[in-house]
Amino acid sequence: MSSRMQFTNPCPVALTSRILGGRWKPRIVWALVRNEPLRFSALRRACPPVSDRILTKELRELEAWGLISRKEYPVIPPKTEYRLTELGNSLRPIMAAMAEWGLANRALIVDSPATNPHQPRVERFCPDAWASAGSPPLTRTGRCTHWNTCPRGGRQHTR
Repeated sequence: MSSRMQFTNPCPVALTSRILGGRWKPRIVWALVRNEPLRFSALRRACPPVSDRILTKELRELEAWGLISRKEYPVIPPKTEYRLTELGNSLRPIMAAMAEWGLANRALIVDSPATNPHQPRVERFCPDAWASAGSPPLTRTGRCTHWNTCPRGGRQHTR
């Protein structure tokens, strides 16, 4: 992989989306904006539930774009620190604007079932609300059918 990855689309928004697109890259950059330098394990804790393989891949891509730098120390156990480069530091206002927008609009988008038709209504599916109706709706594996919004954290419910 070259020091700068190839990109042929002339649209500046497409370029920025390509660089910061995906599930983990913005979270990695945000973690480094807030606290740098960070070691690999600190980045993993900042981005749960990312796997080691995916985190390594995303860090390598950000390094290839020139947004982060990686410094290895010759000690045992191995120590590697990641920090934003000068180019990566230019993303600070963008990340701050994204964080500000997310804080300002979270209640409208995520927390309100009335404005988010794709979010299941917790009181409709939650076994806590269905306690008087009998057993809760479960999948064949015993996992709650609304695990992503469950107040019990999506763990298996008992009948």
